[in-house]
Parts: sequence; C-alpha cells; structure tokens
Amino acid sequence: MLDSKRIIINGASIPLRNDAPTRQLDVRRLGRVALALVDATMVALAFALAYWLRFSANIALSRDVVPSLGYYTLLVAFMLPLWLGIFALLGLYDYHNLLGGVTE
Repeated sequence: MLDSKRIIINGASIPLRNDAPTRQLDVRRLGRVALALVDATMVALAFALAYWLRFSANIALSRDVVPSLGYYTLLVAFMLPLWLGIFALLGLYDYHNLLGGVTE
C-alpha cells in the first residue's frame, strides 16, 4: 500500500523522503564544478600551447626575450581564476544558459 507520506510494506510503515530537489541541486552543482574544471584544464593547455608555439617551436617574431617557464607558470596561475571568473560573469555556468535551448 502506498500513501503520499508513507509506504507500508508487510505491515511496516516507512516514511518517504523527498530528496529529489536536493539531489537535483547537487547534480547541477556537480555539473558546474565539472565544467569549471574542464574549462580550467583547457585554458591552461591553451597557455601551454601558446608558450610552446611562441618560444619553443621557433615561430616567435622576436627571440630576444624568452620568459622562464616558472614565470609563465606563475602568470597562468594568476590568469586562470581571472578567466574562470569572466566565464562565470558571462553566465557560462548558469543552468538556464546550459540547458535552456537556443535563445538567440
């Protein structure tokens, strides 16, 4: 027998919990975190590729000044949160923008 607040199985009454809204929020939060991690990885790879193309692949316009890899890594460490913040401000992690369909 099924009641709106309890389920009865073999005479035992068990209360039902409605965790669906909480689970849905957790899934959305996990999705946003996953997107941010993927974005951070891609931005870091883009900076690494840019460094390699500019200073290691002999494509540089000027080879007079080549920053050390440590300096460039520190620069990326400061720029990465800035880029993720820009993405968030532009609404890239907003649930309605992600799955809301085309709104052009």
